[in-house]
Amino acid sequence: MQVRKATINDYHTVMSICNRNGLNLCMNQEKWVKFWELNPHIIKNPGFPIGWILNTDNGDPVGVKINIPLIYELNGHGLLGVAGSSWAVDAQYRKASFLLVMRYFQQKDVDFFMNTTANKASGAIFQAFKAKKVPCSSYDQVLLWIIDYVSFAKSVLLKKRIPLVGILQYPAGFILWLVNQVLSYNYWAKISTKVVHLKSFDQRFDIFWEKLRKKENRLLAVRDQVALNWHFHIARSKEETTILIYLDCDAIVGYLILTSDYNKETNLKRFQIVDFQLLEENFDIAKDLLYAALQHSKKSGASIVECVGFSGMKRDYLEGLSFHRRKLVPYPFYFKPALEGESVLNNSALWDPCSYDGDTSLFSTVQSLDESP
Repeated sequence: MQVRKATINDYHTVMSICNRNGLNLCMNQEKWVKFWELNPHIIKNPGFPIGWILNTDNGDPVGVKINIPLIYELNGHGLLGVAGSSWAVDAQYRKASFLLVMRYFQQKDVDFFMNTTANKASGAIFQAFKAKKVPCSSYDQVLLWIIDYVSFAKSVLLKKRIPLVGILQYPAGFILWLVNQVLSYNYWAKISTKVVHLKSFDQRFDIFWEKLRKKENRLLAVRDQVALNWHFHIARSKEETTILIYLDCDAIVGYLILTSDYNKETNLKRFQIVDFQLLEENFDIAKDLLYAALQHSKKSGASIVECVGFSGMKRDYLEGLSFHRRKLVPYPFYFKPALEGESVLNNSALWDPCSYDGDTSLFSTVQSLDESP
C-alpha cells in the first residue's frame, strides 16, 4: 500500500471513494476547485497538502483523507489548525487506513489538529493518537427549539417507526405546543429593527472582526469577509445560509448565522445556529438575534432550530432561552496540539467552540440538480 498527496485534479477520485463508502460530498468540480484555490491559507501557501490518497500496490485508489487548513488567532498571534475531513477507505483495505492518519499527524508547520465531525471509529483513532475532547463540557449537549410542533412530532414518529403517523402527529404536536406555551419565552414577540437579514458578507464584517479579534485569551477562527465568504458560500449554496446582524449606527455589534438541511427519511427541515458572535455581553442583543433566527426559520418551513457549542455568557444566554436538549453520540469534536507536552490550548477558558470550527458547517447536505459530480 502506498500513500500520495492529493491534488485538486483528484476530484473524481475523491468523490468516487467517498460516495462508495457512504460519504456524500455535495460539491461539483467547479466548487471543488474554488474551495481549494480560495482557501485563505492556501492562497498564500499554494503547496499546502489538501489531503492524501491511499493506493494499492497496483496504483488503484482505495482511500482518502482530506486536510483543510483553517487560520485562528489567539492574543494577536496567528495559529494554523487543520481539520481532518472526508476520511474514507474501502472495506477490504481498512487495516491500512492508519497510513492516512499517520501522514495527517506527521504534518509540519501546523499548530493543532481537529476532528469536528467524529464518528465512533474516527474518534477512537484520534484518541489513540493522544487527541482530546475539545475542552467545553457542554459541547455534546444540543440545544433545540421546536417551531413547528406537528411536523416535528411527525418526524419523531417516523424515525421511531410508530404506525398511524398521520393521525398521531396531531395530538403529539398539541402536547409539545402546550408544554412550550407553559414553559417557554414568547419567541414570536416583535424584535428590534436593528436586526437585519443579509444575503452576503460585506466589508462591515472586516470592521467587526478587527474588534472581535482583540478579545484577550480567546481562541477564534478568523471571521473577516474573505474567510466567511469562503466558509459559507463556496462548498455550500447561498440559499442554505442565513445571515442575521445587529446594527448600531450601521456598524455590526453582533451576528448570528444559520444553515439549513433536510432529512428525507423523517421529512424534517432543520436550521442550525453555526456561528453567533457579540462584541459585548448584552442579553437584549443576543435575545433579538435568536428570536429573529427562530422567526426566520418558522417562515422558511423548518420544524426545529438546533445549536451546538459556545461557552461562557453566550452559552448561558442560549440555555436560558431553551429548555429542549438532546445528546450528541458519539462525541464529535477532538483536537490535538502539534507540540508534545503541555500546551496553552489545553486551557478550557480559551475555547468558544461551535459549528464554525473545523468542517462541521463547510459542506452542503443537499445536492441541487445542477451540482451533480
